[in-house]
Amino acid sequence: MSPNDLILPIESAEFVMQNAKSVSINQSGVDQLAQKIFQSLKDKNCNYFNWKSSTLNPKKMNEFSLNWIFLVDTLNFSFWSDNELIQVCDTLPNDFKRPSIEKYTVNYNQIPYTGYWALCAAINRALDDGFPITEPFFYAHITEQELAHILRSDSSVQIPLFEQRLKILHETGRILIEEFQGSFLNLIKNANGSARNLLKLIVDYFPAYRDETVFLNRKVTFYKRAQILIADIWGCFEGQGIGFFNDIDMITMFADYRVPQVLKFYNAIEYSEDLKSFLKRNALLTSGARYEVEIRAASIVSCRMITQKVRKMIDSEKPVVINGVQIQKPAINDILVDFYLWNYRVDNASEIDSNSLPFHKIRCIFY
Repeated sequence: MSPNDLILPIESAEFVMQNAKSVSINQSGVDQLAQKIFQSLKDKNCNYFNWKSSTLNPKKMNEFSLNWIFLVDTLNFSFWSDNELIQVCDTLPNDFKRPSIEKYTVNYNQIPYTGYWALCAAINRALDDGFPITEPFFYAHITEQELAHILRSDSSVQIPLFEQRLKILHETGRILIEEFQGSFLNLIKNANGSARNLLKLIVDYFPAYRDETVFLNRKVTFYKRAQILIADIWGCFEGQGIGFFNDIDMITMFADYRVPQVLKFYNAIEYSEDLKSFLKRNALLTSGARYEVEIRAASIVSCRMITQKVRKMIDSEKPVVINGVQIQKPAINDILVDFYLWNYRVDNASEIDSNSLPFHKIRCIFY
């Protein structure tokens, strides 16, 4: 099969939204977020777009960083705690405050990290302790005891889906060794500088990255982790060398359970009353459920709309010339929109969580 046979997430999302019943896109909310992101692009103090601004992310553009990214994105799923499944009802008083929730936590360099950052902290802690955890020849045969030690929590809540993570590491490491001489770099070279080619290679070779479902008897794809893997490579390598992709703008946002919270907070996406009631109950969704598919699809389409709106704003700006040199205008794509929204949610979690519906909850290996 050629890359042209790949069903792209944007195509799937547009199909879903053409038939959606419970989620819609609000143009005024899209415009508001686009304006906010446009202004942030011009703010030199805003690090939301900079992949390397995180303390935990690797900074060097080398094969070690590439292996670190592949390992982390292979395990980048389902960090929310079962404790977050507290029941919420319509009759709660306005001044009700949700109790603090204990989460999977890793302390690294005396800083406590939760969620995805806890995974990154655990990997960095293991590397400091001498475990070659980023090497496929190691994690293809890692024992249950070794992985449990590496991912151990500094709270009473351990990382969810531990058995699945162990299985995926064994499977992914074996495939890298058998098909690519144990080198993720070899796989990337086969993509010939194309994000589309790389996306196809990732989902073809690694079953754990096949984020697909069926909607109205049609296969639809989201490929959240496969796309964020490509985006992380692009961000770490600053779009250069192995991180250069001639079609990087085809990558969509990474449809998870956090970014939709921000989109809903700014009313860029709207929920039907039945979906609102469902979310208020904090009920657990099953993978491929209509609510889940529509939320993820709306996130992808609305972020593409935000990108297009911001791009028009950038294009309409008059060129800035300093000392006879024209300053390059900022770039924007769905990746950077996602980076911004995800980081914005992290920094404003209390405000968003206290003024929003609970996020949709699902236990799966895709996000």
